[in-house]
Amino acid sequence: MLKCFALYVTIRTKGGFDRMKGTSKKIISVIMAVILVALTAIPAFATVDENGDALPIVYVIGKVDVIYKDKSDPNSKVIYPVSLDGVDSKKFEELAKTFVYAYTHNKNEAAWDAYCDVLYDIISGVYADLTLNEDGEPKDNSGIIWDWKSDLRDTKAGGVYGLYDYTFHYDWRLDMFHNAELLDEYINAVLEVTGSRKCVLISRCYGCNLVGAYIQEYGSDKIDTNVLYCSTAKGSIVCSEMFSGKMQLNPEGIQQYIREMFGIDPVLAIMGEYIANYEDTIKITSKVVNAVYAKICDRLMPRSLISSFASMPGYWSMVETEYYTGAKNFVFGNQKDKYAKLIDKIDYYHYTVFENIDSILKQSERSGTKYAIITKYGNQIVPAIKSSNYVGDGIVEVPSASFGAKSVKRGESFSAEYLNNAVKNNTLDYISPDYMIDASSCMFPETTWFTEGVEHFDFPKSVDRLLLAIARYDGPDQMTVDTNPEFPRYAKYAGEGNMMTWALNGYLKNSTDSMAKLMKAVIAVFTVLLNVINAIFGSK
Repeated sequence: MLKCFALYVTIRTKGGFDRMKGTSKKIISVIMAVILVALTAIPAFATVDENGDALPIVYVIGKVDVIYKDKSDPNSKVIYPVSLDGVDSKKFEELAKTFVYAYTHNKNEAAWDAYCDVLYDIISGVYADLTLNEDGEPKDNSGIIWDWKSDLRDTKAGGVYGLYDYTFHYDWRLDMFHNAELLDEYINAVLEVTGSRKCVLISRCYGCNLVGAYIQEYGSDKIDTNVLYCSTAKGSIVCSEMFSGKMQLNPEGIQQYIREMFGIDPVLAIMGEYIANYEDTIKITSKVVNAVYAKICDRLMPRSLISSFASMPGYWSMVETEYYTGAKNFVFGNQKDKYAKLIDKIDYYHYTVFENIDSILKQSERSGTKYAIITKYGNQIVPAIKSSNYVGDGIVEVPSASFGAKSVKRGESFSAEYLNNAVKNNTLDYISPDYMIDASSCMFPETTWFTEGVEHFDFPKSVDRLLLAIARYDGPDQMTVDTNPEFPRYAKYAGEGNMMTWALNGYLKNSTDSMAKLMKAVIAVFTVLLNVINAIFGSK
């Protein structure tokens, strides 16, 4: 791509150069040299081992794999994603009747019990095949269908490996240490088939928790670079509060959620704004729902959770320490003996990995593994929990996903005093343009990127380009937020055009200083140039 662009520049400018005076030629030559140097900073080669050979990329996905009732039969029932198709319509009619009666007879506790019983029957029925046994193990032979052993081969093409060539699949319901054993087997097989000593390991979301268990159990000697993408290894506020019963509709959050749900399409955005402006209706509805939830929480939530996601050790890996004991008490109550084996599994992960994840990763870094963190933000946390005002990607809050960044609550910004202290401490460059995030406290501050406007479950090509740039970087040390102008510390997603736009530090953005204005102009030119080139050549 870069060679094509250089040739294009040469052809287009040759005649013009011939007509220029010497000084003008030098100026233009310097400008073109700067542009081409900046462009060639985009890695064209792969991360290599000591022999100069490209390293394979092992990609650990999050909770996306389809679960079958019988993993030995591809024609068996799909039990995840779940479906309401099998629920008898009479159940919904009964649910409506019992709710109306309970709501109009608010003090009749038996009426609320009856409503919750019907609702629980529906929930437990929908998740009956997916939920795990009391010991946290699968029912029957349920699981994923993935036969990697028959298809594993060396996929290197053009001297590099693709981002998704070696994607690791796993039954996300199960104990992380069980899946870590399978991951170790897979990594060993990939290294063997590619003839490599190490790999680049990329994990996203839930997969980062699995990688934590893997490193704790097997070390990181086989990992050259470990990339953690929208990580839940330090927990998810949504999962933590849901498992603790701390659910509550937030009217302001709902309004913002509606706006974001309709995306950046102009027509849909107008529609979303129209709906979101029904402020009074949203507030009244939220008040009613929250009152109903207060009635049904203890009656319904614990048994519904243990009959669905709380039966799964994997989900417990996202419950944060400040919630963990309370969540176990809420879910298991006086049934801890019944679920003793499940609790043993989740306790072992929590107290071995979750509470020690910082030291596990730092020890891994000291042993030679390079680290990169990619954090999403700018999306409303699901407005059905009490702490939905965190800055995050809809599911995970920034301090957790970034391994330590400071952030304000949504709608707020750092104070002038905070920013002035950042100037004094020489940490201003770590603060986001919207004054909402301070990356200086991150575990890996120089290799932590933030992408604004990318929702947790969205994985655009623009971020794939960043992942590949990190994975294929062949510099003397490792790629940082200052290495490549296409990938600064803070970037903003610009939609399905798959571009990331520059994000300048706020002080520079608002400065009246002439040099700052010049810098902004230069950066604006580079932004346009890079985006045009990416659009023309389809670069990832």
